[in-house]
Amino acid sequence: MNMPADVKIALLTNPGHKDRDATRFYETICVNRGWSVMTTFDRDAGLLWLGK
Repeated sequence: MNMPADVKIALLTNPGHKDRDATRFYETICVNRGWSVMTTFDRDAGLLWLGK
């Protein structure tokens, strides 16, 4: 999958969700592919990161 270099993805997650580790793993895989992806449970932090 080709993703433009300027695309950023912030995934909002529930801090107590049972799949939190899987979501972090997804973030790691994406970053290793060179994509700008961040997982967070704080909406404001995600929006701040997207604005950078």
